[in-house]
Amino acid sequence: MKLTYRLFPLALFLWLAVSLQAQRSVGGQPLGLRQDLGDRPTLNLPAPNLNKVRQADKANGNNPRFAVPVAADAGLQQGGNWTELPDGSRVWQIELQSPGALGLAVIYDDFFLPAGARLFMYSPDGRQVKGAYTFQNNRKSRQFFTGFIRGNSAILEYYEPAEQRGRGRLHFSRIDYAYNKQEFRNS
Repeated sequence: MKLTYRLFPLALFLWLAVSLQAQRSVGGQPLGLRQDLGDRPTLNLPAPNLNKVRQADKANGNNPRFAVPVAADAGLQQGGNWTELPDGSRVWQIELQSPGALGLAVIYDDFFLPAGARLFMYSPDGRQVKGAYTFQNNRKSRQFFTGFIRGNSAILEYYEPAEQRGRGRLHFSRIDYAYNKQEFRNS
C-alpha cells in the first residue's frame, strides 16, 4: 500500500507532464466574454471530503498533493447549453462549480475538435482564459487536460462552425479540485 502512495505522485507527474506538452493554444477570446449567449447551466460538483483527503496525505508522508479528482459526467451530449448563431455556427457552454475549491481543472476522456472548432476554459470574470484549443490538440488517446482555473468556478465554451456541426466530441468524467493552498501556489 505504501508503495502505491509513493508511485502515485510520480505517475501523476509523468501523466501531467505529457498532457501539458499537448496543451498548445492559439489564444483568442471566448465568444461568451464578448457577447451575451443567454443562460448557461451550472454543474454543481460536490467538494471532496477534505478530512479524508488530508488523512491520506498525512499517511502518504512527503508526497503532498494539491488537488484530488472529483467524478463528473458531462459533455456536448449531456449537460451544457447550445446557442445557435446567425451564421449557422453554434456555441456550447457549461459552468462548473465546486464549493471551497482553490482551482478546477478538467480531464477529458473523449476529446476531438474538428478544424475550425475552438475550446476555451475561463473564469467567470474573464481574467483567466485557457485556450483556444483546436484540432491541433487532438490525440489518438482522445484524452485531454485543460489545466487549472483558479477559484471554485470555471466556464467551458466550445465553438463549432456550421460546416463542422456535430463532428466535435467532448466528454469529461473527472474534475480536479485544488485544495492545498501551499502546494497549489507552488504549482
